[in-house]
Amino acid sequence: MRTIIHSCMCWWDRTLPQSLFSRLYRAWIRKNLSVAATLHTLSLGAADAVTGWYAKSFADTTINVVVVPKSQQSTLTGTGVYIRYDAVGFTDSAVVEGDEITDAQSIRYLIESVVPNGRGSKLDFYTLQLIKKVSLE
Repeated sequence: MRTIIHSCMCWWDRTLPQSLFSRLYRAWIRKNLSVAATLHTLSLGAADAVTGWYAKSFADTTINVVVVPKSQQSTLTGTGVYIRYDAVGFTDSAVVEGDEITDAQSIRYLIESVVPNGRGSKLDFYTLQLIKKVSLE
């Protein structure tokens, strides 16, 4: 029974077009690299009476993000991926500039830019430019 299910799943994978993110995700998993990350969604509270700055708070959720540090750019992604800041991320979850993520190595990044990537009129995944947050503790 297991071989029938396995062969059906393989047939299904071959017949349907895969998204670019799902191919990248599977390649990352095959290398035994973690893709689970915590998304810290930014929300602004009331403005401070003196400074006028809004109070920040974050809501945490878990999403799948492939995070490639700048030092591993050519090793993990090959040519064609330019990393402008400290790292680049690829995700199929909706994120916004100003949100933060914490990857599997407990490194916290600020999402500097979000670029949607798609095929035709279908959104496939987002490319994130990430800046490493420095802890002052």
